[in-house]
Amino acid sequence: MYSHNIKLKGIVRYIYKKMGKAIKDYQMLENKDRILVVVSRFPFSLALLELFMMRKKRIPIEFEIFACLVSAPFVKINQIKLEKYIKFLKVNFIWHRLDISLDNEERKFWCIPQVRELFFEIAQENRCNKIALDDCLDDVAEEILVSFLFEGEIETNKPKIDLPSFSILRPLCYVSKKDLIDFSKKINIPYLDYESLLKPDPYKKICKEIIIKIEERCPFVKKNIFRALGRIRKDYLL
Repeated sequence: MYSHNIKLKGIVRYIYKKMGKAIKDYQMLENKDRILVVVSRFPFSLALLELFMMRKKRIPIEFEIFACLVSAPFVKINQIKLEKYIKFLKVNFIWHRLDISLDNEERKFWCIPQVRELFFEIAQENRCNKIALDDCLDDVAEEILVSFLFEGEIETNKPKIDLPSFSILRPLCYVSKKDLIDFSKKINIPYLDYESLLKPDPYKKICKEIIIKIEERCPFVKKNIFRALGRIRKDYLL
């Protein structure tokens, strides 16, 4: 069963603090913010929702959360379970159905132009000044390696990107996928029978395997990859 009385201890406290540090480091949260949380991957996006609601009860900053799901023919979920859980969270919920065909090259829901543009429109319609994604530490580290090894450049999606109309946030950038899964189990986030026909990125899969192998010798490899982009020694650049 779900519970509103989640105690801040163990893995729950750890994840809560990690997200709080990211919010503080990148100044993600301000008074009167209206944040559109993109509900996509499960259970990670629901974990992000839970963490925002927990923070809303505990910090002296007023902000409003809008959960937004854009469903498409190539993404399947258990709608009944999702609606029940969103109702339990007592959060504003926007559900938009998008009828588009799947491009064989698309591998990430957020990267589909029509999907991303629709989220931008929904954010503007609901006067949201920020959009929050569920990208975690694993995603950031893998994206950095993909750009470095397969594209010959170094880049990644920053934890906070300021655009003219709103900011895009990645509050889980310090949290590993494993810890998010443990957190989700601890607070009983429901399994929604999520199924996506989007093709997995083969390059990202290779980089994931590389990281797993290196972790045997260096447990902090993902953190080190993330930190490296903020510690560039310019004297050694070509």
